[in-house]
Amino acid sequence: MDSYEVHIFTDASELAYGAVAYLKLTYIDGSSSRSFIMGKSRLAPVKSVSLPRLELNAAVVGVRIAKILKKEMTLPITSFRYWTDSTLVLQYITDKSHRFKEYVANRVTEILELTNACDWRHKDGKLNPADICSRGIMDPCNLLKKDNHSKSWIFGPEFLNGENTASTEVIWQELDENDPEIKKKDILVAANFKQQ
Repeated sequence: MDSYEVHIFTDASELAYGAVAYLKLTYIDGSSSRSFIMGKSRLAPVKSVSLPRLELNAAVVGVRIAKILKKEMTLPITSFRYWTDSTLVLQYITDKSHRFKEYVANRVTEILELTNACDWRHKDGKLNPADICSRGIMDPCNLLKKDNHSKSWIFGPEFLNGENTASTEVIWQELDENDPEIKKKDILVAANFKQQ
């Protein structure tokens, strides 16, 4: 039986953030094909927002795309995989030992309500087709060229043709204790003063 996988790539820059989804169809004979399903991008807010926060926003766009696809697609999808080039986003999603500031906490909560942390993968930015969502392209006609960058946008990256896209290792790294998004613990100090 043929199998269907959806792969969603997310990316952000100081200018914009977004996500793009691809369908990978693996046929009974082992061959496969890939096709563009949809992409979505947003301009970065005028008020300055840190790049890690923008990358997290891109991940939220990715899971919202998945939510739409799960509702609208009638194909028997076997798996959804999410790809980011931000190791910090993966650390936020997989971290269970810290409390985050409200901005990050709300986005991580939404991501984990719609996905499992184990469905997220890391891929180098050069192989991330969502780069076009976040950085744009000067001339849209360039997407019609037959170079690797254009093919990656239309058909998804070549590595999706590999057999092990579902089992690629997740990067499990500890989050830096000094990360600015970690809520600092309040310490209560009680003092006993004697009057003389």
